[in-house]
Amino acid sequence: MSARVTREAEDQAVAWVMLTRDPSFADWDGFTAWLEADPGHARLYDELSVADERIAEQLARREPIARRRWRWPVMGGAVAAALALVAVVPSMMQPGFAPQTIASAAGQKLTVRLADGSRIDMNGGTRLVLEGPRHARLERGEALFTVAHDEARPFEVRSGDALIRDIGTAFNVVREPMRFTVTVSEGEIVFNPEREQVHVPAGQQIEESGDQLLVTRVDAAQVGAWRQGRLIYRGAKLDRVAGDLSRGLGLTVAADASVSARPFSGIIQLEGKGEDALRSAATILGVEVRRSGDRWLLVAP
Repeated sequence: MSARVTREAEDQAVAWVMLTRDPSFADWDGFTAWLEADPGHARLYDELSVADERIAEQLARREPIARRRWRWPVMGGAVAAALALVAVVPSMMQPGFAPQTIASAAGQKLTVRLADGSRIDMNGGTRLVLEGPRHARLERGEALFTVAHDEARPFEVRSGDALIRDIGTAFNVVREPMRFTVTVSEGEIVFNPEREQVHVPAGQQIEESGDQLLVTRVDAAQVGAWRQGRLIYRGAKLDRVAGDLSRGLGLTVAADASVSARPFSGIIQLEGKGEDALRSAATILGVEVRRSGDRWLLVAP
């Protein structure tokens, strides 16, 4: 496998480890097809499964005081592996640390706690680089930043050529090839402080649309609802919804050209992962699902 394919395969293997740990998992045909697609897939899956089990065993053996310190619940599977990042990140937040890249597979959610008390919740299919104690770069995907207050040291998030500066607040960032949004749930951020200097308070969202910046009102209480598997839309095009479903379900979902521009308003509650959850969401969207290679297409009925 090439280096690029290997990275993709590792992300896929993490997702399959998580999915197959779920007692309700039913997509064994899809899992078998993935294993048979490349001889290296089985090896990756086995290695990650063993590591996953070891992490769970290590967490279970920790003394109670250690669990309280890091707030680690005793649980198995890939959830424990995700929480293990909490222990790694604070140790890096010291003078001289090297930038650290953290990536989540599609369908996998990670929580990162920084030494200053800030927290980053990462949705599936997200890649984030920690470049300093209060500096991060979102390369792709979606993340909710809950920032500890420090007027002397603003927290900065870069994504593409955009810069978000914050003192202490909570905001959600989405970076996709054709979409970039910042939605504020608490406090206020400054968008591109060295250029447009747009102040965005709680309850507002700023979006890059071509060479324009659009600011709209949102329900601040619903920002980051994806953490509970809840996707909320008001007039969103189905191609955007497809991207959200890809991150949340661990599948590659796209909207067919016949429905991609169709608007949708409503709430989708994702229950579980895989094909069944996607078909349930499609029913709410008023479309059907068709498999095309390794992708799932939302198509007109």
